[in-house]
Amino acid sequence: MPYEYKSGDEILRAIEDAYDASVAPKKLYRNNNNKLHLICKADAAGYKLMMDSIIAQKNRFDPQYCPSSDLKSTAKLLGTNYRTGKSSILQIVTANVSTTTSHNLIAGNYQYLSASGEIFTFNVPLDKTFAPLETKSYYGVSAHIGPFPVTDNTGIVIQRVDTSPINGDFSFSCLNNSGSLGYLDETDEQFRLRILTDTGRQDLIVELQEEIRNLPTIFECNCVFNPTTTPVVVDGITLAAEELLISITGVPTDEIAEIVARNTIYKTHVVNALDVVHYASSVYAGGAYPVYFKYHAQTVYTSAVEYNYDATKYRTDQIEAVFNSLLSKYKYANTHSDTITEYDVYQSLSAHGLSGVHILNVNLLVGGSPVSYVTVPKTRIPQMASVAYTSVSV
Repeated sequence: MPYEYKSGDEILRAIEDAYDASVAPKKLYRNNNNKLHLICKADAAGYKLMMDSIIAQKNRFDPQYCPSSDLKSTAKLLGTNYRTGKSSILQIVTANVSTTTSHNLIAGNYQYLSASGEIFTFNVPLDKTFAPLETKSYYGVSAHIGPFPVTDNTGIVIQRVDTSPINGDFSFSCLNNSGSLGYLDETDEQFRLRILTDTGRQDLIVELQEEIRNLPTIFECNCVFNPTTTPVVVDGITLAAEELLISITGVPTDEIAEIVARNTIYKTHVVNALDVVHYASSVYAGGAYPVYFKYHAQTVYTSAVEYNYDATKYRTDQIEAVFNSLLSKYKYANTHSDTITEYDVYQSLSAHGLSGVHILNVNLLVGGSPVSYVTVPKTRIPQMASVAYTSVSV
């Protein structure tokens, strides 16, 4: 029989009602002048304290009811953990603008101070010789976690962390990083919701992808394992028997290889031989264990939104600017979702907060054809390519 929470008054009433039943037709005089009533009150207080302790222990590791202080312990019991926040990533293009002379970009750490005051740091691991007019991209990571947007910029100022000079023939520019914005640590509420709806925890492969996803420069990781003895096809990719496919969004580091080597002994599938990281160890032939990965592809879809509005309050361009802001998480997604539904988009748009504006209909389209929902393979990230608006003035 489950324990049910009762107030002190409810417990006292139950005790005294039981006493009344045992001495019927007489009844207990329920007044503080009656010593027996005071004894029942003391019993009820003690019983309530005991029941509160039992209920607290019962719910201690229940993710739906446990206090925030016990959530981390609950996560370990469930084979998962809080998802850590991510830094924003910025692609910085380095160019040797000389038409006649090669130049070396010296190994070291370089920094860019954005207009918002956020510092992005990238590393040049080895001296790199740039031929005349050669370009190469590096990826800067923000000093803090969270979204730090940067627009396309040419002629940006880059400095070395050690303040050493940089050859004047090097020019730097950066690309819009809307698709590589970081996010904050998972909150208690987000964590509770995830573990109450997630059925994949306590699975080695799921725990592996969670650990990779928690690396600071990885926005998303999905692992697909073929446990059979025959090849299987996953999103057009043929996995051999007992082969692991790792898909990521973000900037890979050798820490991925260390995590894989620590958790599994499976061979990783090669999509592009250049997309590989290594775990260095003398126990492996060749001195390192290679871990191959692929970057997430995209499942592209579009949306059509119909709404009505009060023309005396807002113009359509004002309304649609708000809508576009609310839909930015779909346009610049860097995390995986198994499905995107019309209801998901409708709910997002419903947070517009504009009086006199009502969402009438939302449609999703893939390849120009209407669909009720968009299915996204584990190897892909959903991307809303465009939104077509239809407005009705009322």
